Amino acid sequence: MIKLHVGDSFEMIKDVKSKSVSLVQTDVPYPDMIIHDDNTNIVNSQEWIEWFSPLAKEIKRVLKDGGSLVTTINSKYDFSFYHKWVSWMCDELGLTYVYNWYWMKTRVIPGGSYPRPRDATDFIAHFYKGSIDDSKNVYDMDAIDDWARYNPSTKVPTNLIYASSSDQAYREACKELGMKHNGKYPGVIPELFIKLLTKKGDIILDPFNGSGTTSIVASELGRKCIAFEYNKKWVRLAKRQYDNANLRYKVVVK
Repeated sequence: MIKLHVGDSFEMIKDVKSKSVSLVQTDVPYPDMIIHDDNTNIVNSQEWIEWFSPLAKEIKRVLKDGGSLVTTINSKYDFSFYHKWVSWMCDELGLTYVYNWYWMKTRVIPGGSYPRPRDATDFIAHFYKGSIDDSKNVYDMDAIDDWARYNPSTKVPTNLIYASSSDQAYREACKELGMKHNGKYPGVIPELFIKLLTKKGDIILDPFNGSGTTSIVASELGRKCIAFEYNKKWVRLAKRQYDNANLRYKVVVK
């Protein structure tokens, strides 16, 4: 079951029960990208950390002990941003940094022959609410039957996840709604971490639902999902994808 809440995630997360969420799985708005329709532009890495800080504190509150936050993240202009942010999350927020994964994009610039390496790779950060010793055993490796699904070049576990930023179902939903196709957060990323870090019936939270990738995957894997989205255009697209996939969902307008 998906509960899609329409509104500001920074406010809506305050209504989520403390220590109720097993995994926060999301694709955060990156630094140097537009956050909302008012064209607020977060460029400087320190400004981005300050912007994200209130939500990060709420994420820690709602996570169960032993719960995780996993998100894709990058900056096109500040090469040191990722390391500054990881340090802040550990030093100021008190979370444990578990592992550094990479999203290797198999389709970066449509029609482009020479995509920049910087555009072709994003970080995937995994933080854990618990001790360093406990975090060492957090991954349920037996939950993955076929590692080649996430990295076709190998049959063994690797921290490189190869994924296209599009899929046919997403393109069809865009076409049905008359929306311009944009690069999409690939489903194999939340699929991998939902399998590694949660069990059926657990609650997954996505504070930046977008077109609904995480919530779709969570529902298909038998998890409950709480999703937040500010932009009504993306709400429409997520609903269309839920309908096309015959998923149970409820929309709540804040």
